[in-house]
Amino acid sequence: MGQMIEFKRPDGSVCGGYLAEAGQGRPGLVVIQEWWGLNAQICGIADRFAAAGVAAEIHRYEAAHAFFNERRPEVYDAACAALAWERSVAFLTAHLA
Repeated sequence: MGQMIEFKRPDGSVCGGYLAEAGQGRPGLVVIQEWWGLNAQICGIADRFAAAGVAAEIHRYEAAHAFFNERRPEVYDAACAALAWERSVAFLTAHLA
């Protein structure tokens, strides 16, 4: 079972997250708030990933919400979208190929 943690955001504010550790010497999975907030259901999913020994990769992009949506030019960030796409394809290729 995981636990709530606090960490500093880039702007210096403190933010909460849920840490589910996979065990000694193994990576953990940190879930930062999803759209509806950090709730029991999403914490349970983090616990299941950790129990399965799944390694997590967390990437933060210096861009607005929905930065990948090219149909919303007010938030679209081409450089961040390209990097997110590259990372997503690499992750799926490594883990589903």
